[in-house]
Amino acid sequence: MASSSLRKAGSLFGIDLGGLFGTDGEEGGFNLSPFMQFSNTSKGRGGVLNFRPQPQTGTTTSFGFMPQSPGIQNINVVGSNIGQQSNDFLGRYLDGPVAEPTTPTPGGSAPAPISTPDLPQQAAPTGKFADYDFSSEGGAGFGMKDINALLKQGATTGELRDLQSRAESEGLNVGPAAQTLLEKGSEKTKGLLKGFDYGAAGGEGFGMKDAQAIIDMGGTRKDVKKAGQRAENQGLNVGPAVRSLFPVLRNEKDKAAAIAANYDPASAGQAGFGMADVRALTSQGATTKDLRNVQNAAREQGLNVGSAAQTLLQKGSEKTKGLLKNFDYGAAGGKGFGMKDVQALLEMGATRADIKRAGKRAQKQGLNVGKEVQNMFKGLR
Repeated sequence: MASSSLRKAGSLFGIDLGGLFGTDGEEGGFNLSPFMQFSNTSKGRGGVLNFRPQPQTGTTTSFGFMPQSPGIQNINVVGSNIGQQSNDFLGRYLDGPVAEPTTPTPGGSAPAPISTPDLPQQAAPTGKFADYDFSSEGGAGFGMKDINALLKQGATTGELRDLQSRAESEGLNVGPAAQTLLEKGSEKTKGLLKGFDYGAAGGEGFGMKDAQAIIDMGGTRKDVKKAGQRAENQGLNVGPAVRSLFPVLRNEKDKAAAIAANYDPASAGQAGFGMADVRALTSQGATTKDLRNVQNAAREQGLNVGSAAQTLLQKGSEKTKGLLKNFDYGAAGGKGFGMKDVQALLEMGATRADIKRAGKRAQKQGLNVGKEVQNMFKGLR
C-alpha cells in the first residue's frame, strides 16, 4: 500500500518513488529513506520601511532521500513554490497531515514563535516651527500662503523646506508654486525676465507678489533670485520676505542679524558670552541689538556672561565724571579708537555711556573710529 501511494505521489513530479525505495519485494532501488521539509517564503519590498503589511507567497516544499547505507550520498528532488494546496495534497497521499513550519531553537527546546518587529515610530518634528499648523493659512496642505505667513515670522529657506517635507510625510498636498519656489538646483529660464515689469504686481520694488507672478509665468526659483538681483542693481527695494528666501539678496544688516541668530558662543573664547564673542560678532557687522540678542540667548542656555560684555551692552548707563580726562587714544591698538580702546576703558571701570563719549571725542579730534565700534553705536556711524 505504501509503494502504491508513493508511486502515485511521485508521478506528480515525474519520478518513481516506489522504485527508489525498492519496496514490496521489487528488485532495484537505492534503499533510501525519504524526508520532507517545508518553509514559508515571503515577498515584499526588501529594505523599505512601510506601514502596509507585506504580501506572503506560498510554502516551499522540499523532498529528499537519505541513504540507508553509507555508500550513497543524498539525492534531492525539490519541488519549489508548490503552495499550501500542494502541502494538503501530499499529506493525503503520504498518509499524514502536513505540519506547519516552525523555527528550531538550540538544544532541541520548544520551537520559538516567529515574531514581527515593531515598526519604527516617526520622529517628532523639532525646531522653531515644530508646532506649525498647516491648516492655519489657506486650508489644509502647504502652499504660498503658508510660505508668506512663515516668512513674516522669520522662517529661512531651510526651515520652509523642512516644513514642506513634513507636510509630504503627513500625506498633505504641497502646492506647485511652493514646490517651485523651494526647489533645489533649478535653472534660469532664458528670456523670461526680458520684459518683466517690477511695478505690475504689488507696486514698485520686488516682493513676494512679484515672486508669485514670475512663478505663474513658468519661472523657476533661479528666475526669482535673478529678478531680485536685477531689482537691487536698478536701485529698487527688495522686500524682507524675498531677502529671507535668498541670502545673497540680504543687505549687510540682514546678514549680520542672521549670523548673530545662529551664533555659537563657544566658537570664540571659552564657553559662555564675553568680549571675545563681542569682537567676533562686531567684525561681521553685528549691532548692539544683535549682541544683546546673543547675550540673552546665552543666559537662557545657562551660560556665563562676562562682566565686561554686560557693561558694554548695558542699557541706560551713565557717564563717569573725569574718566576720560587723560585718556590716551594711542596707548591701546595704535592711533584711533577701536575695540582695544573699548577693552581698556572697560578695565578702567568705564560704562557704555563712557565708551560712546570716547568715540565721539575721537571723531572730533579727527581720529579714525573702527567699524566694529561704529556698529555698536549708531551715533558714531
